[in-house]
Amino acid sequence: MDFIQACERILSIDSSPSVGNGFVIDYVNELALSLGLSAEIKTTEVDGVEQKLIFIRKGKAKESEMVLWSNLDTLDPGSYSQWLETDHNPFLATIKNDKIYGLGSATGKLDFLAKLEALSQTNLNHEQVGAVLVGSFGKEENFSGARYFLSNYKQKIHGIIVSEPSNLQIVNQFSGSVIIKMELLFSDEEIMLRKKSDGDDITSTQTKIFRGKSCHASTPEYGKSAFSELKDYIEKLPVNTHLISIESGISPYIIPEEAILELDVGLARKDTMRERLLQFLEKIDSVFNDRFSRYARRYNLKDFPPYNIGYVRTTDKSIELEGTFFLTDGITKERVKDWLKAIEAPNIKLSISAFKASSKMPEDHPMIHDMKLVLQEFGAVEDLLWKHKVSDASYFQIKGIPSLAFGPGAAAGSSYLPNEYNILTQLSASKKIYKEILHRMCQ
Repeated sequence: MDFIQACERILSIDSSPSVGNGFVIDYVNELALSLGLSAEIKTTEVDGVEQKLIFIRKGKAKESEMVLWSNLDTLDPGSYSQWLETDHNPFLATIKNDKIYGLGSATGKLDFLAKLEALSQTNLNHEQVGAVLVGSFGKEENFSGARYFLSNYKQKIHGIIVSEPSNLQIVNQFSGSVIIKMELLFSDEEIMLRKKSDGDDITSTQTKIFRGKSCHASTPEYGKSAFSELKDYIEKLPVNTHLISIESGISPYIIPEEAILELDVGLARKDTMRERLLQFLEKIDSVFNDRFSRYARRYNLKDFPPYNIGYVRTTDKSIELEGTFFLTDGITKERVKDWLKAIEAPNIKLSISAFKASSKMPEDHPMIHDMKLVLQEFGAVEDLLWKHKVSDASYFQIKGIPSLAFGPGAAAGSSYLPNEYNILTQLSASKKIYKEILHRMCQ
């Protein structure tokens, strides 16, 4: 297998949410067969989109297996204009110095290829524990791929190593998160004014566009929220401003790079959507920032990301918001529900659409011990990391399955944002590390 050619091909295949990972799975299936490996594909549907799992083995399945796990879907690429390193094309693999750019380069696709090459070059015929490489989907969507995997996997799981850009360091602890949907209802007067505005040939409405920089919500220091810029602007508007429409972001997991505001000054009289929205956002700040800051101080988390309002849309009757709120250890779903009571109001609807608890693999676990021994051989860093991102590894940990995250690529600032990249020297080293991991953990 020509590794660079395979990288270029896999990055060229769109596996964003509206497409699914099926085309990527079909490609890696061909690669696996060309390398003399066996492959099994299972197909399902998530939110009307076909998704696939692929199980790749060298030889027959054994009763107990070490699982190498990579997600082969991606988030939406966002605005192509921000993909400067790939000539404004997120699917054009581009190599510059020691970096390879492209959507999915850091979040699983290239790590999968490194594991595939390592598996093809490893002889496990005489080992008691087998190995299986799994290509999956749906980490951000309530672990849908991991759930589907556990419902279809028949072997005993010896352990799972999940792809995560970590500078080839072990990640054994993960923050939790909750996705909250929020709906602020327009008053009858505002609904009438909005209908009038839509029907008039000549209107006095104004439209303003705000620009930010997108990145994953877990690393806000690498981005700039366009919605926050919009909020700051609204605060300075006259009290009689009528908010006609707000559109912002593409996902609660992503810092929005663009926000669009349509307004009319002088129409509204009292209890305006502007006032209610600002009061609502202030309550969110007071409730979540105050609560999270206590946990952040307890765990000495100076850069812990509290939340991100990543998706805002306007309907005929309301403004809908969706945000990711990150959780430290010990915060339960019931506790979040208690916090939401402080935000509730007659004209506000709140619901939790997804909850993911924090998790941790004990530092003295044998799997971590073996991983450290392997990293010692290659002179890699043995320190353990705590990731603020959601990971399938955290889901498996909660299910009682030995699981950690590991992989090539910068631990922060390289993934889930335009100009996503991986590091070629780390990809090369990871192939050797995965081969040694399989030899050591499949004994």
